[in-house]
Amino acid sequence: DLQASVGRQSSNALSDKFQNSVAGSMGQFVDNRCLTRRRQYEVTVWVLLKKDLDIITCDTVGQCPEARVRVRTPEDESGSSFDEFSDDIALYYTRPFNNQGWNQLHGVFNVDTRVAEAASVAFLVRRGMTKTQMILDDVSLSLIPRQC
Repeated sequence: DLQASVGRQSSNALSDKFQNSVAGSMGQFVDNRCLTRRRQYEVTVWVLLKKDLDIITCDTVGQCPEARVRVRTPEDESGSSFDEFSDDIALYYTRPFNNQGWNQLHGVFNVDTRVAEAASVAFLVRRGMTKTQMILDDVSLSLIPRQC
């Protein structure tokens, strides 16, 4: 279940209730018609993990939240079955770890032919720990300008 929560700077943030799955994720489908092939997109998201009222310390890859793009492509012309793959965007926090609060995931992903022609594309933040509440704030997915 999703719910509103207090964000980083007293803004609203998106939160889920405690989950028992390490793979539990929060995400948003992306309209791949709006993604430009052979371009890069920058992803930034601030994450806070809590258990009861305590902030959870996480500094181990694989146990911390991770940002990913999940893509589903048709296996055949009928579109009745799909191949699914995930591209990792950010597997660890980018700033010095803050064990008292919010940490940032940041990364870049490329729009290749698989993404541009996919049946569905979703941006996900995977929890990485069980029995925790994950709160997301200031989520951004932005086209990186081309430079000469």
